[in-house]
Amino acid sequence: PRYLLRRAAIDGVLTGGEVVSVLQLLDSVWTARNTVVSMKGQTPLLEEIATEIPDLRDLSDKIFKLISDRGEVLSSATPKLARLRANVSKSFQRVMRAMERISTSKSVRPSLQSGAIATRGERLVLEVRADARDSVPGIVHDVSGSGSTLFVEPFKAVELCNTWRETAAETQREEERILRMISRWIGDREEEAIIAVEAVAALDYITARARLAAS
Repeated sequence: PRYLLRRAAIDGVLTGGEVVSVLQLLDSVWTARNTVVSMKGQTPLLEEIATEIPDLRDLSDKIFKLISDRGEVLSSATPKLARLRANVSKSFQRVMRAMERISTSKSVRPSLQSGAIATRGERLVLEVRADARDSVPGIVHDVSGSGSTLFVEPFKAVELCNTWRETAAETQREEERILRMISRWIGDREEEAIIAVEAVAALDYITARARLAAS
């Protein structure tokens, strides 16, 4: 994980998945250390190496309060993130209800290829027949390959969709801020983490040689 630790140390941002991979490795290192120590003097060379492994469990404990074991930032990470995610859900439901009202209205329904609400470029759109374009005032975001279908965002839904996308973008910025903070915590422990990884590599190497010798 050296390149991940280095990136974090120079103020780079790790993804949630990268953070979890580093923490899982450090957890494995600590397990290896405890296994050797539990032998209580039977393997003094290994024990001497193992006792040099820094304890980084506090780092994992702190970070796993903010992200899941799949690397997803938890809504409980900050009050702001919880509020923003709730607002994203509410604003999405509002724009969906508006789109459904428009798509089922008597003036619009006959002009649609289907009643489905699609997405184009993170905007909600209706599938409008090209020959009925004028019956659905809105912004054309895409055209089907055959040219028979237009993907139209009705003007009546534009502001609601703007609110949804703006809230989603603010939510993403808060998630990125949290990942940047976590990455900084990891970067601050780069030296200790590398010592731990090098120590467990030495344990692995010695164990491999011993197994080869025994065989």
